[in-house]
Amino acid sequence: MKLTLKSSLGKCQKAIKEGLAHHPEVLDSFKHSSPFGNYLDVEFIPPPLMIWEILSRESKVERDGELWFVVHGVPVRYSLMEFALISGLNCSELNTEFEALYDANARKNFLEAHFPLVLRDKKSIGVTYNMVVKCFNEVCKLLDNKDDENKKKTQIDAVRMATLLFIVVVLLAPADHEKFVIPDWILGLVGQWKSLCNFPWGTWAFMESLVSLKKDLVSKAESLHNGGSATIYYIGFVLPLGILLLESCSDFAARFAMRRQQTSPAQPRICLWKGISNKKKITHKEVENSMNDVQSVQSILCPDKESEEHLKDLAEHLVMHKNSEEYKNELANHLEKYNGSKEHKKDLADHLEEYKKSEEYQKELADHENAFLQTERFKDIVAKEVVRSFIQGVSIAQCRVYDALRKRCPDFDVASWGLPAQIEDPTGVPPAPNLVDGILPVPLGFPPSIPNSYL
Repeated sequence: MKLTLKSSLGKCQKAIKEGLAHHPEVLDSFKHSSPFGNYLDVEFIPPPLMIWEILSRESKVERDGELWFVVHGVPVRYSLMEFALISGLNCSELNTEFEALYDANARKNFLEAHFPLVLRDKKSIGVTYNMVVKCFNEVCKLLDNKDDENKKKTQIDAVRMATLLFIVVVLLAPADHEKFVIPDWILGLVGQWKSLCNFPWGTWAFMESLVSLKKDLVSKAESLHNGGSATIYYIGFVLPLGILLLESCSDFAARFAMRRQQTSPAQPRICLWKGISNKKKITHKEVENSMNDVQSVQSILCPDKESEEHLKDLAEHLVMHKNSEEYKNELANHLEKYNGSKEHKKDLADHLEEYKKSEEYQKELADHENAFLQTERFKDIVAKEVVRSFIQGVSIAQCRVYDALRKRCPDFDVASWGLPAQIEDPTGVPPAPNLVDGILPVPLGFPPSIPNSYL
C-alpha cells in the first residue's frame, strides 16, 4: 500500500524562497511577521514512509482529540500538546463558530485586489489552489518592477500571498487542486492581517488533520484485496506525525537525522531536526529495519525548559484569547439565533415594524407641529385683520371675518386670542361710519385706547 501526502512543505519552501530570492527584505518580513515564518528554516522533512510506520501502529482508543500508537509495546500519544510542541503554531482555543465570524468586507477587498474575476464572473466557483499559486508568482514579478510606485504595498501583498500560499499548500493541502475552493473565512483573515496573526492555526490544523488521519486502514486493506486502489491519500497538515516518531524513538531518529539543542526562545521541534548529509534517499527497508531495532520509546513528549516557557505564554494567550472572544461569541450566538430561530426572526420583524411605526409617529408629530405653527400664524393674521377692520370701521368686512373664522375654527375660543374686549363679540361692533378724508371718527362706546400690539 502506498501513502501519499497532499501537504507539501518542501514545495511551499521552494516557491517562497525562489519567488522572493531577489528581495531579502520581503523574505525577512515574512519570517518575522507571518505566523508561519519559522517553516522556511525546516531542514528535515520526514518522508511519507516514516508517517506510514507510525500510522500502521495506531491503537483504537476512543478519545476525542487524540491518537495513540503502540511502538514495541509502549503507547505513544499524539494530542494537541504534542502538535503544539512540534509545530510551534498557535494552539489556543478555537471558537466553534469561527467560519461565520470573518470580516466580509476584508474578504471582498482582498478579492478585488488579487482575484477580481471571482467577484465579476458569475460562473466562477471561487479561489482555487492553483489560482493562489499563480497569484503569488504574479506578485513576485511585480516586486522586480523598479518603476513600481506602490513598492511598499507590493511588498505587503507579497507577504500576505506567501502566507496564503502556506495555508493552502501546507495546512489545507486539498486533494483536488483544480476544483477545491478556498473557504471564505480564510480569505477574510488574509485580508485582515491582525486577525490572521491571532487566529489559532495550530488548533484548526490539528483538528482538520485528525479527520484525515482517522481513516480505517483495515477497510482500505480489504478494498485493496478486492482490487481497489493501492494508494491512500492524506490531506491536511500531517507532517508533525513524522516528527513525533523522531522525538519518541531517539535511536530510530539517529539513523536518519540529527537533533540540534533547543534555543531560547524555544523553536518548534520541527525546526530542530537536520538530515544526515550522507543520506541520499531513505528506503522502505531501512525504515522498517530501524523500527524493528528500536530500544527506547518515549510515550508522551515532555516540554523542555524553553518549551515550558513557550507553553506558559501560550496559556496566558489562551486566557486573553478567551476574553477577547466574548464579544465574538455573542455575535456568533446572535448569528445562530438569526439563522436558525424563527422566533428570533419574528422578534426582529416586530422590532422593525415598531421602528417603522415610530418613524410614522415622528412624521405625524412633525405634521401636527407644522399645523400648530400654521394655526398660530393664522390667529395672528386674523387678529390683526379684525383690529384693522374695527379701527377703520369696516364692520361688514369685520363680520365676514368673524363668520369665516367661526366656520373655519369652530372649536377655538375667540376670547382667548387677545383681541380688544369690544370686538370679541361681533354684536358689539359699532356700525360702519363714513370716512372723511381717510379719518376715522371715534364712535360712541369705543375704548379710549387700543393696545399698541394690535396697531
